[in-house]
Amino acid sequence: MHKARGATLVEMVFTLSLTAIVVMSTTLLYSFVAIRSGDSVTKYNVYQQSKDLMGAISESASNAISCSNVAIGSVIALKCVVPSTGTDRDRDGIIDRYEPAGVYKTLKEYYSPGKRIWYFPSTNPVAVGTAGKFWFRAVRNDDTTINSGDIDAKWSYLTGTTPRSYIPGGVTFTQSASTLSTTVQISIEPTTRTNSAVPGFSGNLGNNLPSITVNRRFFWRCAN
Repeated sequence: MHKARGATLVEMVFTLSLTAIVVMSTTLLYSFVAIRSGDSVTKYNVYQQSKDLMGAISESASNAISCSNVAIGSVIALKCVVPSTGTDRDRDGIIDRYEPAGVYKTLKEYYSPGKRIWYFPSTNPVAVGTAGKFWFRAVRNDDTTINSGDIDAKWSYLTGTTPRSYIPGGVTFTQSASTLSTTVQISIEPTTRTNSAVPGFSGNLGNNLPSITVNRRFFWRCAN
């Protein structure tokens, strides 16, 4: 009858070392994949937020009577005057289906001024007039300069005080009185890092975004 031979100390050390190497390699691989996946999600969210901001401005400017640039403190805000007559289809407090207030003798429709819709960048928490990368929308019934009480919280925040849009770059507005239009340019700057406030942020502060620039022109459909 043969006795079972136990593992030698050398064999045990070799086995433990091999196990440690496998565990370490697996951990490093997991961390690499997790960070890269997080980076992709962060980039997607930045692009999606840029798209959402452009979409919101499109709806306001395309249906505006007029739009203008307004300096508030150290930032330039976009103000669009939209008609007073119409239907709020999505019940967000802003008319999104506009109707003329009347018709001139020339049979040209005309629109009466209604709400003033503002888009402006700021910090988080918001401080109107202070430059930042977070974007907010405000609504007033007159041309008085906006304050924090005018912010459209339903659009500006995802939940609570978490802003909807963070644009790591610049947004500019160009008005044309001759063509009755607004041109918007959103530029994501490659030297600007992503922000931990962006949903899906990977935690990789060293990951820069690729350069991207989007230009769109919106004609004021309701200009009188």
